Amino acid sequence: MMDWSVRFYGLIFECPFEENDKNCPFHEIRKQPIEERLRIIHESSSLTLSDLERRHVNCISKRERARCTVTNDPFKVLSIEIKPK
Repeated sequence: MMDWSVRFYGLIFECPFEENDKNCPFHEIRKQPIEERLRIIHESSSLTLSDLERRHVNCISKRERARCTVTNDPFKVLSIEIKPK
């Protein structure tokens, strides 16, 4: 059986983008005291944690797309420009 709590330890403390987006599924969890964050993860069902993970992946994907511009010109090599923060 998967130990879901280990997968979320980093996410309950900080966003990989270093900005706690209000639409992030972990936004409200990160506002809680550390003990409460750990309790939430340890006491949540696998289904709830799976949903949190799915929402997190969607959030990260959306934010990555917002930072990147993809150019697909047939006369140029495919390039990706990362916008500065």
